[in-house]
Amino acid sequence: GGVRTAQTFARLGLIDEYVLLVEPVALGAGQRLFTQHTALTLAEAKSYACGVTRLTYHPA
Repeated sequence: GGVRTAQTFARLGLIDEYVLLVEPVALGAGQRLFTQHTALTLAEAKSYACGVTRLTYHPA
């Protein structure tokens, strides 16, 4: 699936954990994963030497 599949799962409350990789380089515009306010709780954050940050969130 792609962004639309993820958006549908989020809207239906079917996601129990989000793992996001934040890249230090902006490549332009893309599709949004979150189209409305989503309450999340940060569960874990890890930084890597290459500059990437891995963020794990749980729905609040």
